[in-house]
Amino acid sequence: MKKVPIVILLLVFIVLPLLLLGKKSIKTDIVINAPVDKVWNVLIDFDKYPEWNPFIRKATGIIKTGNTIEVTFQTKGSNPVVFTPKIILFKEYNVLRWEGRLLMPGIFTGRHTFQVKSIGTGKTQLIQKEKFYGILVPFFSFDSTVEGFTLMNEALKKRVENK
Repeated sequence: MKKVPIVILLLVFIVLPLLLLGKKSIKTDIVINAPVDKVWNVLIDFDKYPEWNPFIRKATGIIKTGNTIEVTFQTKGSNPVVFTPKIILFKEYNVLRWEGRLLMPGIFTGRHTFQVKSIGTGKTQLIQKEKFYGILVPFFSFDSTVEGFTLMNEALKKRVENK
């Protein structure tokens, strides 16, 4: 009988606040002096990532909504991390979005989005963002992830503009 109030107290004072606080969004963008199709084609060419991408070191799988892919990323000074997100949105020449999670929903989920937009003749804006959800999110620092996004954006710009 006494276990029920303890469980309720744990839920109310620990789990619920972590769920409410467990949200974080990061966003980076860059202007690339090339048309959308050129930027998009480099962005989705996973086979070439090891040649130029300092953040997502490797990505494999067929890019199609509903498919699971394998992604290896590495932030500065850390070991590579491999995860298998599911592609939840793929609009050619516009958006690639995947979602990966740790164990089960509510623990740690990341929803990563790449979006390309034409912003004038021969110019494209790349937006790279991620939304994190879950009870573990408040315990993570995302500074190295922002740095990784920025490094990748700059490397993509260089790769596309020098092709």
